[in-house]
Amino acid sequence: MKPILPPHAHVLLMFLFLSFSLYMTVEGVRVWRRRTRLTSGQIRRRVAGAVLIETVLVMWIAVDAVTLAWAPERKLLYLFSTVLMMLGAVFLALREASFVFQQYVLARRDLFRQAVDEMRDAEVSRRRE
Repeated sequence: MKPILPPHAHVLLMFLFLSFSLYMTVEGVRVWRRRTRLTSGQIRRRVAGAVLIETVLVMWIAVDAVTLAWAPERKLLYLFSTVLMMLGAVFLALREASFVFQQYVLARRDLFRQAVDEMRDAEVSRRRE
């Protein structure tokens, strides 16, 4: 049977896998040393997304070896499952982005309230003088 991926694609996928693994290791060390201000929910989402991406990369690297004797329908189902897993990682990334945006909005609102309170206090102190 004809392979799904050309030979140079396996090299590229392996490079992506190793690069992403190295990046996630660096991020893991940063979290472990507590140099980031991430909540436990953020850590869980990021780890789950990384696991999904790594799994998809491994599935693509092994696609020709695993699906060698499979019928075309089963191969298509295998590839479709990789797409669904990647969409799951994208969904987790979107949730993470919305959480970060929400935290940004809350921080800006608190900063604005603090500035208004300081202006109000300065105005009250001027009126007392």
